[in-house]
Amino acid sequence: MIFLDLFYVLVITLVLTAVFAVGFRRQRTWQIVVVFFVTLFLTTWAVGVWINPSPGTSSVPYLIVGLLFALLLTALIPLSRTLQGGRTRELEEKAIAIVVMDLFFWILVIGLVVAIIVRYVHFRY
Repeated sequence: MIFLDLFYVLVITLVLTAVFAVGFRRQRTWQIVVVFFVTLFLTTWAVGVWINPSPGTSSVPYLIVGLLFALLLTALIPLSRTLQGGRTRELEEKAIAIVVMDLFFWILVIGLVVAIIVRYVHFRY
C-alpha cells in the first residue's frame, strides 16, 4: 500500500517536474528544480493520501493534486534569488526574504512528512 502510493507519487512528480523544468529555462538552476521536486513530491503524497479513501487504490487523486500544486508552485517561484546589484538596503531586504522563505520551506517539509506518517498510522489502526 505505501509502496504503491510512493510509486504513483514518484512517477507523477518526476513527469511534472520534467515538464515544468522546461519553463524554468531562463533561470534554471538545480536548486530551483530540487526545491520544486521535493515540495511537489511531499505535497502530492500528503494531500493525495488524505483525500484518497483507501490508500493504494487509485492514482487519480495524486495526479490532480500534483498538477494543481505544480501550477501553484510555478506561479510562486521568484524570478530571481540572486543578490547582485542594487543598494545595500535592497540587498539586506532580499537576504532576509530568502532566509524567511528557506525557513518556511523546512517547516513545510517537516509538516508534510508528519502528515504522511499520521495518515498511514491512522489508516492502519
